[in-house]
Order: sequence, then structure tokens, then C-alpha cells
Amino acid sequence: MECEVTGVRHRMGDGLTLEEKTQMAEQFVTTLPNGTPVILAAEPDNEYDSEAIAVYMDFTRHIGYIKHESCREVKKCLDEYGQCDAVVSGNDGHLTIFLTIPNGSETSEAPTQSPRKLPDFPLPQGIVMSSTNEEKALQVVATKLVRMTASAETADLMLTMAEHYLPLSRLSICYEDDFWRDHVMKQLRQLSRQQLTPEQKQKLNAFIENLRKTQGDFHRTHEHWQERIFKTQLKSLRKHSKAALIRRFEQYANTAAGGRQRLLTKLADWFADMPYANLNNYEDHDALARRFSYMGISRKELYEVYSALLLLEDNDVVMTSEDLVEQTSGCFYNDQAAAREFLERIRSMKNREITKLVKDLADDRVISDLSKGRPLWTILHDNQLYTASESNWNQQIK
Repeated sequence: MECEVTGVRHRMGDGLTLEEKTQMAEQFVTTLPNGTPVILAAEPDNEYDSEAIAVYMDFTRHIGYIKHESCREVKKCLDEYGQCDAVVSGNDGHLTIFLTIPNGSETSEAPTQSPRKLPDFPLPQGIVMSSTNEEKALQVVATKLVRMTASAETADLMLTMAEHYLPLSRLSICYEDDFWRDHVMKQLRQLSRQQLTPEQKQKLNAFIENLRKTQGDFHRTHEHWQERIFKTQLKSLRKHSKAALIRRFEQYANTAAGGRQRLLTKLADWFADMPYANLNNYEDHDALARRFSYMGISRKELYEVYSALLLLEDNDVVMTSEDLVEQTSGCFYNDQAAAREFLERIRSMKNREITKLVKDLADDRVISDLSKGRPLWTILHDNQLYTASESNWNQQIK
């Protein structure tokens, strides 16, 4: 069984800059001899990932972790103590070490359903753009390739499939594409152990080197591959799929409570509500790409992100909900819960219904008399929650 060691840079010691750690890790990885024995050890109490499997050399030197996506498969090889032996089999020329588990058996499987990393998408799935034809083709050829048994008899067919797969190997930053890169590489390495002709070996070595470079590029954060791929795909979708997306959105918005502005605000709030992403500014596409690549979001989630970005880019959404709640709470004696409830109630209301509610809340002393006039009208009007004039507002709340 083949697997990868990541996180080597973070094991280079404390008190170093990121650049120093990167240089030290790269030197360590690229000079580590093939055949070096290592020990894999499960860490069920790891505070970040209960599935984590640590990698040790020289019995006590912790050098990194098995790549998260492979842990479930690697766990099948661990003994009753949660350990097993492995050997170094290569590297990507940068920061990733390749291992072979001698007694591990290769398994070919489809990518397991990745647990959802993002909050539920606020719009119906029928609005979201579908994946491209190239991504669908990748799914077909990758699935077929990783299910084959590597042998001299299947070599020509596997090489043909690999030739079709490689141009598709860096289409997106989603979890599934990362899974296929890993498993196709395992199949190619398995094929390299068979009795091949010189021509087949030459072709196979070129494919392995090509895919290894692709894997390495995705790990070289300083070269911004994730950002480039994310923005390239978004640009292509903007050109080929945005018009149809807008049509579906407008059709839905015409019948949705609160109309299109409420829906756009929900999309902006969706980015702000991602607890592990820290992405309040959805216009920072570089930050989006880096974080989503690290989180390992699914292709379905990635296309929700693309759809939201394309819908938002031509529309001004002034505030996220939490910003709006904080500003509005001053009119509610600084009671944020009351302000949040009020904002949720009025999103589907007409102007006259809003002013009636404000009048009732002021009578009940939920809203301050000093704030129910211009201060509250300004907030709601600026955020397009109340569209009539200030004079109209004042007449209605008397």
C-alpha cells in the first residue's frame, strides 16, 4: 500500500520562521533515502483529528502525519496497538514523503462521501451550477483506472487511461480531485512493479513524473496553485454558465419571500457563518481558495461557492447579518437578541407592516423612543429593508 506523509514542515522545531522551516523540511524530505524504515502510530486522542496517524523514524522522531484522506485505508494495516511498519519510497521534490506499507494490500474504491464542511446552502440546489463536462469525464476515467488490476496484460489499457486522465488531474481544488490524484498515483506505481516493455516503462515513468509534479504543485502554497486554479475555473464559469445561473436565480427570487435582496443577503451571510473558514470577505478569492483547499470541501460545496460568488459579484450587499444586528441593537437598548429577532421578522414584510411593528415595539418599550425615528429608519433604508422615505416612516410610526 502506498501513502503520503504531510506536515513535515511543522516538525522542524520551534522559534523558526515559516521560510526557515520550509527550507529545512525541503532539504530533509529530498535527502531522505528510499528504504528508510518508519513506524506509523494512530493518535485517537489527537485534538484536531481523531483519525490522525503519526509517522516516526528512528523510533522516537515524529516527522509528520499520514495524509488525512488515506487514514481510513491505512488503519486497516495497523496492529492491535495501533501501529505498523512502513518504508520511505520517494518524495515529491518538495515537502511530501511517499511511503510503502509492505504488508498492506492496495484497495481501489470510490471516494467516500466527504462530511460537509460548509453550512447548508441557503438557496435551492436547483439554482446551483453543475460541474463541467471535463469534471464528469474525469470521474469516469479515474473510476475506471483505479479499479483495474495492474499487470503486464492490462498495461497498455492502463497507460491509455492515464494519458486521458492526466490533462484533467488539476481541474479544481475539491476533495474528490485530490482523492483521484492519490489513487491514480498508487495504481501507476503498482503498474511500475510489473514486467513491462522498455517502451511501456518509458511512457509510465513520464506519466508518474507528470502526476508527481501536479501533486507537488498543489502542496507548494508559495506558488499559489490553488488560487490560480480556483480563479481560472471561476472565470470559465463566469463566461459559460453565469447567464443561465442568473436566469434560474431571478425566476426563484420573483416568488421568494423578501425578494432578490433578501436572497443576496442570505448568500453574503452564508460566507460569514462559516465557523472554520474565517471568510467574512467573500471578495478575497485568494483567501477563499487557500482555505477551501485546506478544508477539503466537496465538489458539490465548491460549486455552491462558485454560484454564490457569481450571484454576488454584480450586486452590493452592504452588511452581513451580524454587522447589521450589532448596529441595530442600539435602537433596542443594546439587546442584540431583540434586534436579531426584529430583523428576521421584517425581511418578508412590506413597508407598512414594518412601521406598524416598530410602533408596537416602541409602545412596549422594546425600541427606544429616541431611536425609533431617523436612527432606525437610516439603518433599514441603507440596507434596503425599508424602501420608503423618511417622512413616510415618521408619519407611520406616530
